[in-house]
Amino acid sequence: MLILKVVKVMAKKIKKKPKKIYKIFSLLLILISIILIVSLIYFNTLPMLYLGALVVFIIIIDLFLVLLMLKSRKKKLGAFLSFIVIIIMSVLSFFVLRTAGLLDGLNLNYKTYNYSVVVLKDGAYDKIGDIENKNLGFYETDGKESDESLKKLAKKVDTENSSYEDINTLASDLLKGEVDAILIENSYLEILDENDDSVATTPEDSTTTTESTITNETQDSPEVETTTNSIENFSEKTKVIYKFSIIVKTSDISKDLDVTKKPFNVYISGIDTYGEISSVSRSDVNMVATVNPKTKQILLTSIPRDYYVPLHGKSGYNDKLTHAGLYGVDMSIQTIEDLLDIEINYYVKVNFTSVIDIVDAIGGVEVYSDYSFTSIDGYSYTEGYNEVNGEEALSFARERKAFAVGDRQRVKDQQALLEAIFRKCTSTSIITRYNSLLDSVDGSFVTNMPSDRLKALIRMQIAKKYKWTITANSLDGTDSSNYTYSYSSQRLYVMEMIEESVNYASELINSVIEGEKLDPSYDGNASDVHKVTGSSSSSSSSSSSSSNSTSTTNNEGLKVSIGRSTVTMTEGDTFIYYGYTATYNGKDVSNSSKVTFSVNGNTYNRYQDLISYITNLSAGEYNIVYRISYSGEVKTLNQSVIINANTSSTKPDIPDEDIEETTPPDTGSTPDSPPVSDTAQENDQITNNYNQTQ
Repeated sequence: MLILKVVKVMAKKIKKKPKKIYKIFSLLLILISIILIVSLIYFNTLPMLYLGALVVFIIIIDLFLVLLMLKSRKKKLGAFLSFIVIIIMSVLSFFVLRTAGLLDGLNLNYKTYNYSVVVLKDGAYDKIGDIENKNLGFYETDGKESDESLKKLAKKVDTENSSYEDINTLASDLLKGEVDAILIENSYLEILDENDDSVATTPEDSTTTTESTITNETQDSPEVETTTNSIENFSEKTKVIYKFSIIVKTSDISKDLDVTKKPFNVYISGIDTYGEISSVSRSDVNMVATVNPKTKQILLTSIPRDYYVPLHGKSGYNDKLTHAGLYGVDMSIQTIEDLLDIEINYYVKVNFTSVIDIVDAIGGVEVYSDYSFTSIDGYSYTEGYNEVNGEEALSFARERKAFAVGDRQRVKDQQALLEAIFRKCTSTSIITRYNSLLDSVDGSFVTNMPSDRLKALIRMQIAKKYKWTITANSLDGTDSSNYTYSYSSQRLYVMEMIEESVNYASELINSVIEGEKLDPSYDGNASDVHKVTGSSSSSSSSSSSSSNSTSTTNNEGLKVSIGRSTVTMTEGDTFIYYGYTATYNGKDVSNSSKVTFSVNGNTYNRYQDLISYITNLSAGEYNIVYRISYSGEVKTLNQSVIINANTSSTKPDIPDEDIEETTPPDTGSTPDSPPVSDTAQENDQITNNYNQTQ
């Protein structure tokens, strides 16, 4: 009897044990479900309708599985399904919380300055302790980073410090032995290395050339005539014996608004460095993205890196826009705001590593190229869409030497790459690459847009699935050389701004802000995608390849010519407008370009008004300036008009049919046919240009 009782008790325990396991599974399922729901609410990127439906779905699944484990005979099936659901919910909770943390961590309130102590390579100093009580020169900036760097260095070594206001003089004094070592921020050290301290010269300066002339072959500086000086090959004559970094807190410069309802501007800065995104560096990519959430319009406005602009709050020389980044992203923003007369709400800053990591993480992109060319890294791209990985994308965005127009084409390629990344990230295929994308974004870029605004944009896109129209524009300028604020002792290559191009960009931005819909610059239909060939190992042959592609591809940009450079007429005669021809990369754009006419301080947008004004002028010689713009580029032409005095007392007879065709109608109407000249050849050109100002 006793044995029988023991067996019964053990049987009851065995039956109770499985019940405990099912209860544990049920509690674990409910706990993980709660964590997932709380994570989704905290993440706050799902529209309320989607979030509500998902919460209801989770509750229904939980109830079904709990009842299946506790109240049915299929407990094992319920436990198995619960195990699968717990795994799925745990993974989802991990990614939701990780993404939320990543978005919250995109806002940095500091910037990093990286300093080096530099000495002569053949000198007696090999380590930081060797310069104890020695003369140290340092470049003094307007910010507090100079004092902070000296304080940090003083904890390692005592030195006799001398301040310099010009980095060229600082470097020169080190080479001449005037100081034993110099303390310099790495961005300025890169400027010395890049320019090899060669001074750019214009034809007017050719008489000052001393020993020999060289050509700057660096990737990021256009080819200009240069002269050697006392600090040539600076990096080869010096060495770095100590490096350190300092962190300086920054203030919030955002102009916050509801990004789902109001248009806004974002400054996109691509810094010329690898590694930490907080590092202060030159800004080689300077782009303003104007976003209108109501019209689903995005306008990308690029400004060349060498644009010669006044730095905000600085007096003296203008500077290259790229050098504004040396003083922090806030300086770049304020300088661009001054230039374009706009308000920039937020910024996004990326570095070169970001491009490689992000493109690779999303499985490559299909980027549109205007031309077939070979980059300096040896990659060959074909006109049309090209499938690129991270390295190929970066090479595509950095290339300029393969193009006759240089940096002007490079900024357009940067816009095309940004569009390709945006198109890929807003496609459904990104779901399978989500984990890789998170890994690449972490530490790759920063923004001052609050995380709740970013989440609102994501929430809006998920709910509405908007199809965005992306239009690109870039500023143009004229090649020149000049002294710069950051490098005041030498003339460097700069791009002088063209006022009409700046005004056009400003007007275009304001038109998007005001709700105007622009034509897209990219159709996104990559039906014929080309494979990129070549690799960085073939860079040795890239020079000849680039030359070949340049010679066979028309990438000359905007070219204009005038119908007749000199027009001679008699006082009282009707002025004949001969028109102009405009081509863009070899394609005739005369009818789609814009033109203004300036004469005697008056400006006209319609050739009819110009004809009327010239016709009524007295005898004399006059100059008409044509300002022709297309795709952000502006060209000028000059036309001389010689009006001879009318010796007769009455106006010469003009056939009625000629008056009918050449005399402009009332300025409030549009003529039915273009004015007619005396020859058939000139008539053809006039007819070709007839619609260009309509």
